[in-house]
Amino acid sequence: MTARSLRRGAIRSIRRAEDPLLRSFFATRRQRNKRSAPPRGAADPLPSARRPPVTSGTAGPPPAAGFGESALVDLHGVGTVRRLAAAECLALEGRAGVCVVVLDGALELRAIADKAALSLGVVAKGECWFLDPGCHSYDVVALGPTTVVAVTRAGLALLPPATRRLVDDTAASTVAARFDALATCYASAGRRHTALASSVKERFARSSRLLASPAFGQMLATIPALPVHATDLAARLLDDGAHADEVVESIKNNPAVAALVLKRVNSAYYGLTTKVSDYYRALLLLGSNAVYQLVLDSAVATIVPDEPDAREIRARALVVSMLAYEIALVSKACNPLVASTIGLLHNIGDSLTPFLRRNRPEADSLLGCVDAPALGAAVLATWGLPERVHQVVAQQDHPRLLGPQELDGFVAEIGVLYLARACHDVALGGAAPPPYAGEYMTQLGLKETDCAKFCRDTLGPAIARKGDGVPAVLRVWLQAHATTREHPPSNRFTIDSP
Repeated sequence: MTARSLRRGAIRSIRRAEDPLLRSFFATRRQRNKRSAPPRGAADPLPSARRPPVTSGTAGPPPAAGFGESALVDLHGVGTVRRLAAAECLALEGRAGVCVVVLDGALELRAIADKAALSLGVVAKGECWFLDPGCHSYDVVALGPTTVVAVTRAGLALLPPATRRLVDDTAASTVAARFDALATCYASAGRRHTALASSVKERFARSSRLLASPAFGQMLATIPALPVHATDLAARLLDDGAHADEVVESIKNNPAVAALVLKRVNSAYYGLTTKVSDYYRALLLLGSNAVYQLVLDSAVATIVPDEPDAREIRARALVVSMLAYEIALVSKACNPLVASTIGLLHNIGDSLTPFLRRNRPEADSLLGCVDAPALGAAVLATWGLPERVHQVVAQQDHPRLLGPQELDGFVAEIGVLYLARACHDVALGGAAPPPYAGEYMTQLGLKETDCAKFCRDTLGPAIARKGDGVPAVLRVWLQAHATTREHPPSNRFTIDSP
């Protein structure tokens, strides 16, 4: 027998001896597995490969759709759990770049527009949202009892790669859903705005047709005409080719008008400590635009009833006229004298409505069918003023609902008047800027698009430089709403005493 045969025989003997032992070992192992494993149906999910340790008496993290138990354990390990009551705001201060995962409940993103809450979308359970650095344009508010986990940037860097990818994917999905919802709302708002713009223009057309009716014609005929000198002055001011020297000479050559200027300059209206006896000195002291305003305002005063409400309306018109002049100077969008004249006459309808109601009580219901700007425009048309004046006056409220591109004409003049009225209310009344104010400032070519800053930094100093050229009643009125130079509020004028 050879050596090879002997080795083969030995190997076969060893295998015959090991086979019973191996069969016994594996049979015992299968029986143990059957006893330790609980019964599981065919549809039951496989057990998790990774289970967090849970001590007795301690509940695990609440489930959140989209995040598995393992991912939630990772988030709890690096984040901070916060529980919010219904309507509680999640403070943004100090949380720039924080990722907020909603474990239970829901968060609403709310913007504040004109003191009304505007919903930007809802972050539901299982979704997450990144709080942008320095974002103060919206609030994050709990819709009900809500539990979130907030993870900082440093915490996100500690997450396992798989969990970090899950957070990023969930955030992208949440943002995409909110963007789709906002796009749908924007399209719906665009359709409503188009319908609203058509309604505004149709109402304007109806008012124009009503004012052209014989009944209104008879009513407007009862309103006295402007004095001849005022009509002539207005025509010169509204002529883009007219030179300022020509206008000044036309006033000087009319003794009655020159005497009126001197009388008003030396009255308590301006409150000057030194008497002015020469027309040219009055012109140098007040400035040509103030003289024009004085003449036109005096002419309007002969027609409008001398009542407290009417005087208040005229005072507002004077301020708006000064602001419109300065805005036109800065923007170079239109002739400053034209802008000033339109500003002085823009609320003539408000002044004359009480006059018409008192003189024509039977037409009270008819007056209720048209607004004051349309009535004022009709009066200016009967006085023979150019079309652009009464068209701008008639459409002065359109910018509250229509953007610059939606106006039918005279966009620069309407924009200057609208901004002057807005600055009046912001600077003197503390009101919020009206809709589209920033768009009209951009359309006028102004560098500043914040109405309050424009009032403070541009218009306030311009009016302060006028000194004695500002009527005393307006100086008091302006200073009543102003503070000292040391502590000026952000949206008020600061006027130096002359």
